[in-house]
Amino acid sequence: MKIIALFALLVLVSFVYTASASGIISFNLDRYSVEQGEIVTLTGQIQPNNAGKPVGVEIKDADGDVILIRTATSSSSGSFSLQFKIPTSSAVGNVDITTTVEIDNIVYSESGTVFVKRSTTPSEPEVVTEPEVVAEPEVVAEPEVVAEPEAVVPETKETLSFVDPEKDPSHYVQRYLNEPSYKDWFDTSFTDYTIYEGIGISEQEYQKIVNELTKSAEAEPEPESVAMEAEPEPEPEPTAAPIETKSESKGGGCLIATAAFGSEMAPQVQFLRELRDNTVLQTQSGTTFMTGFNQFYYSFSPAVADYERENPVFKEAVKLTLTPLLTSLAILNYVDINTEQEMLGYGIGVILLNIGMYFVAPAIVIISLKKRFKF
Repeated sequence: MKIIALFALLVLVSFVYTASASGIISFNLDRYSVEQGEIVTLTGQIQPNNAGKPVGVEIKDADGDVILIRTATSSSSGSFSLQFKIPTSSAVGNVDITTTVEIDNIVYSESGTVFVKRSTTPSEPEVVTEPEVVAEPEVVAEPEVVAEPEAVVPETKETLSFVDPEKDPSHYVQRYLNEPSYKDWFDTSFTDYTIYEGIGISEQEYQKIVNELTKSAEAEPEPESVAMEAEPEPEPEPTAAPIETKSESKGGGCLIATAAFGSEMAPQVQFLRELRDNTVLQTQSGTTFMTGFNQFYYSFSPAVADYERENPVFKEAVKLTLTPLLTSLAILNYVDINTEQEMLGYGIGVILLNIGMYFVAPAIVIISLKKRFKF
């Protein structure tokens, strides 16, 4: 009974409440009525004594579909800003905008709306060219001097957060071209970016990488024929597809953590997502591990997440249980993982640490209590 009472007390102490903004966080938009396809600028402020904390931004259209999920880092003065484009296919109506910041385990949020109306930009009229006048044979007209078009300076966009600056851009281009699931994830999550804008290169550099990859594929030598019967070639190992983060219906969200902390915008959920995409999936061993883990995890997580939503006490117990796991995973943010050996070493170390926290330590406590009450 003492153990049960202690566990119930820890669950009550671990409650994390979502508080109203109350001046902690606020934001403004440069316009509150826009047409489809236009760009909106969001500027906000958190209290200066909390400057530098990450701010989550979630935008949903009039149908409730998520347009954008992004994390913005506040400056030393507490200010933050973000530009986003209203898709041309977005539904007409109010677009909901929610900003959140976590301070001392309390999530503060501020919401607002912008009205989207149908685009009224007229299409350019078709240019009808006049028939060319054929000059008389004896008259040779001098060629007309055509003025060179003015150079258009392309708009530069900020490199996306999942890109590792130490990796060659061809790594991301190759995955985008060869892995349909990776391409679908990128196109769905970053609708206002092309792949080369997202990884911070120009269109010319992107085309050069594509040409090099094409030549490399064509230059691969065909296997020499053997007189004896050739053994069948082994099938290529499946490559783990990147887990989509737009919504849980895509099958790529962290269902249990999302249900426990209440939103995909929660800092704990974003931490797990960024750790997976920017660290684990950047190595072959990490990708292989995630493939097997996903098959096991998604066999039971939907049922657990549904029960969390139905039972608040169970939800808080899960949240308390996840806290040591999140703390141990944070170790990977403070180490450099550049090789397969480092990924395996740190990964096995974190797994053993969690086994110790969740199984070995409780077993030792229970055995000690049994021996103590025996005498």
